[in-house]
Amino acid sequence: MIETRPVLETPGRDAFALWPVGDYLPHGFLALNATMSTADGGTADGGTTVRLTPGTSAGGGRAIELPLAELRRLLAGTERDLTGFRRPGGTLAARQLPGHRRPLVAALARTPALAEES
Repeated sequence: MIETRPVLETPGRDAFALWPVGDYLPHGFLALNATMSTADGGTADGGTTVRLTPGTSAGGGRAIELPLAELRRLLAGTERDLTGFRRPGGTLAARQLPGHRRPLVAALARTPALAEES
């Protein structure tokens, strides 16, 4: 299974002073999510380039840096592809896994939820 979790690589403590920021470890990672405090949001605000890195469980690997607009384009394409897969995926499940068709189709229907939440 592929999982993605947005994180912000945090700078050194003296790197930013324009507005209040959260309490974070310098040169660490701050998870971006709906439970962040306002100060944590201040830490995460801004940034036009994103860096994608393999998780620690995936082992080593090269980081990929790309403009935020390009990441949005790639994610939109992935969403479009997964949405398009719903019908053939449901048909295949009905034929090959009739007892599991309903949960599989329900899981496929949840895939575009990422774009709807943002």
